[in-house]
Amino acid sequence: MSQKQVLNIYSCCDVATPLKISGKSFQEICGVELKYTIGLSSEIIPKIEAGLCDVFACGAAYIMDELQKNNLIDGETRSVLGCRRSVILTQKGNPKRIKSLRDLTRKDIKIAVSTVDSLKGVWDEIASKTALTQEIQKNIILFADGCGELLGSIVKKKVDAAFGWNTYKVLHPKTFHAIEIPKEAQVYRSTLIATTTFCKNRDAAKKFIQFLTSKEGIKKYKNYGWLTK
Repeated sequence: MSQKQVLNIYSCCDVATPLKISGKSFQEICGVELKYTIGLSSEIIPKIEAGLCDVFACGAAYIMDELQKNNLIDGETRSVLGCRRSVILTQKGNPKRIKSLRDLTRKDIKIAVSTVDSLKGVWDEIASKTALTQEIQKNIILFADGCGELLGSIVKKKVDAAFGWNTYKVLHPKTFHAIEIPKEAQVYRSTLIATTTFCKNRDAAKKFIQFLTSKEGIKKYKNYGWLTK
């Protein structure tokens, strides 16, 4: 009896949900076992360097760029699964009645931003387009290590608002309120996947990426708010 094929899939936290849902279908169709490790890129990259990862997914191209630069991923396999649109997140019901970027400059507003992974630097990209960086930065009280801490700060009411992605509202519709950002100040970032240079089963990994980028696979991302072709 032939041994069952296994792929070790590593993913940054905030892009894992549609990946795992599509992965379930892939396992049923192709009979390949997928083992997931979900975390921050700072936690995952040492695992990639150690040769433990076959396929890696993340929420920003700059993360993949660094890995490709260091010859840790196969650039020819890099594939875009969709992109996300920046929004202002608040507690459900938006108790502080935040309606715009200008409202984030109010003295009664406390803000959280992420300093790692897909949201790194996003708040400044948005604020600088509207010349509000100086005013908004005065209200930033929490610098989060990723989406988990960022979203938790809203749930625990440590902050009134945070810069996040539209998909967070779709994934947690009963928990967060999302305020749209004007098109001229909008930031988009891609969600990507690639095989590592240490991938032990390249054929299965290639089939997995092809499945994710198929019409059926992309539909899963679209259902959770990702912008797709």
